Amino acid sequence: MTRNLLLYAHFNKRGEVASYVLYQLEKLRQTYDYILFISNSPIKTVDKVKLDGIVDEVIQRENVGFDFAAWSVGLFHLGRTKVAEYENVTVMNDTCFGPIFALDLTPPLGTNSCAVSSLETDENTSETSVWAMTDCRALKKNEYKRGHPGRDLPWHLQSYFVTFRAAALNSDRFWEFWGERLGGKESDVQAVIDQYEVGMSKVFADFHPRASFATSALPSKHLPNFAIFEPTKCLENGVPFIKIKAFLYDSEPDCYTTALPKHLVEHIERNTNYPATLIREYFDVFDWQEQKRKNFEARENAKLTTRIVRKLRALCVR
Repeated sequence: MTRNLLLYAHFNKRGEVASYVLYQLEKLRQTYDYILFISNSPIKTVDKVKLDGIVDEVIQRENVGFDFAAWSVGLFHLGRTKVAEYENVTVMNDTCFGPIFALDLTPPLGTNSCAVSSLETDENTSETSVWAMTDCRALKKNEYKRGHPGRDLPWHLQSYFVTFRAAALNSDRFWEFWGERLGGKESDVQAVIDQYEVGMSKVFADFHPRASFATSALPSKHLPNFAIFEPTKCLENGVPFIKIKAFLYDSEPDCYTTALPKHLVEHIERNTNYPATLIREYFDVFDWQEQKRKNFEARENAKLTTRIVRKLRALCVR
């Protein structure tokens, strides 16, 4: 019988475990034999009680190094011997709602699931040992202008849900990768994405990394992130999770919304059994203005970076 392990990274600035997280863990309990809940924030006593019986163990730590450091702490807390007892080890965070549908840990196979722009240059139907729900397509710096700091974006798996199988788990490379994350002190989210999320797909390239819903060959005006800007397509292609950030934009990457996108909530209510009340409940206490300010600052910083790069290039030409 296949045994599955879940390392779940959590953060909540109010020290709470939201209802959608509790629902998520209850559903994931049906798939995973052991759940290690790693919180990068304090947890209120009342919420610790709620976690009892749903997860097997709780670790609380400072919010340094973000999710990758949390997963690393969890892996080394369990140790290589215990981790080797499991056929599937999933690292996941609380940045999505779901599961919208039943979760299937069957790895993607074949070219229909393999990203065209992945690190594999030849058609390869080898079984993957590292897979994610969705990927982020490769783009040249002149193809992606929204918030991009002027460099190429390599193809990579998105880290909100990644599963490692035996070939990867039993490799020295797996433990070396996570050992390097163990002391992570990064305070910049984009730096973590560049170094760790993108880097993970490079490090495990020999293990045929794939996405369950591979988007590289698909047309989209919302490059490169289907998980945020094409959520209905993700659902239609069997992705059982929907990113919380998908609800913060109204169909256009630069069109930030301060109200729940009605069409997206209705799509979930009409086509799934997921309790949409969990989504509404979460956003009832969501700080829209704070997120809007952060979104604005990120765009302005990106514009400033672009202007500086252009000026430096002009100086070099002279």
